Amino acid sequence: MTNRLTSVQWLICVIAAIGFAFDIYELLMLPLIIAPALRELVNVAPGTPAYNDWVGVMLWVPAIAGGIFGLLGGYLTDRLGRRRVLTWSILLYAFSAFAAGFSTTIWQFLFFRSLTFIGVCVEFVAAVSWLAELFPARSSANACSAIRRRSPRWVAPWSRPPACGFWPTRHRCPRSTAGTKPGATP
Repeated sequence: MTNRLTSVQWLICVIAAIGFAFDIYELLMLPLIIAPALRELVNVAPGTPAYNDWVGVMLWVPAIAGGIFGLLGGYLTDRLGRRRVLTWSILLYAFSAFAAGFSTTIWQFLFFRSLTFIGVCVEFVAAVSWLAELFPARSSANACSAIRRRSPRWVAPWSRPPACGFWPTRHRCPRSTAGTKPGATP
């Protein structure tokens, strides 16, 4: 039995990797645009208490919305199909990110950034479940982890295989016990 991927599976992995790269890019744009956006929309300067409050709101409100709708996205992928939910979530975060650039008030900006985060979270859930559905049980974990491992290192330095925890260290991670029976030695 061969473990080689078919051309369709390779295509799906490449498309998923590109999608995950756009997700990462989209979520990491806020730290770059928050200062000019707050200066223009609310007229607050960096370092002031009002600026810090708005940065906090702009970071946690979309994250909470994305988490809640990410859970709902899992339900929707089961009910409506992975491909349909994946398509609509990509369109949602693409158009909401575009609309956020034309916001004239801070509330519009917060609304569209929240929609963007929702679209990214739902897209991630749909893409991972689609990958898991396409491959046999052992191969799906390998495909998902391979795509995750190949994310840009500048985005997620804590994802390097030899490192444990949030920051890279010299210590090796303990061997994974995923898939072993309880009480079994890895």
